[in-house]
Amino acid sequence: IFTSSALRYAEELENLSGVKSAIITGGGRSLEEYVIHQIEMAVKLMKGEKPSDVTVFNRMKQSTIIIRFGNKTVTLNYSFNGCPFSVDVETDAALCVYKRIEKDTEFYNLIKNILIFFESGKEPFDVSETLAVTAIRDAVLKGTVSPFGKTIPVENYSL
Repeated sequence: IFTSSALRYAEELENLSGVKSAIITGGGRSLEEYVIHQIEMAVKLMKGEKPSDVTVFNRMKQSTIIIRFGNKTVTLNYSFNGCPFSVDVETDAALCVYKRIEKDTEFYNLIKNILIFFESGKEPFDVSETLAVTAIRDAVLKGTVSPFGKTIPVENYSL
């Protein structure tokens, strides 16, 4: 089974190493449906760091979600108006690197990676990252019905 957000393959995320923190924006029709895309980008940028918890500040039309990966953080700014996806990162090499995600690039890169997967049988990313994405999403959804700003632990997601 191959499961991933197309945004994992956005060219704008390539060659970003040594990420210390990130702010990822985006949106869509519902947080439940679209936040997975921002989480996928966060997990890719954190390259194997284990998520510990999320704090959710949920409003009617916008949500702010802070994901902690050890001493690193990713802030997701989610808007229900479908704002475009973007990433702003602090790396070892640069204070801020801002990139707006162009829609076509990630979709075509996803298709390319799906074809490589079916040809080779090898996943293009560690399966534990998909499990981390799912565990973070579960914590975020718990946070949307919890008291404003409550920190929710990310449940164990190992195989």
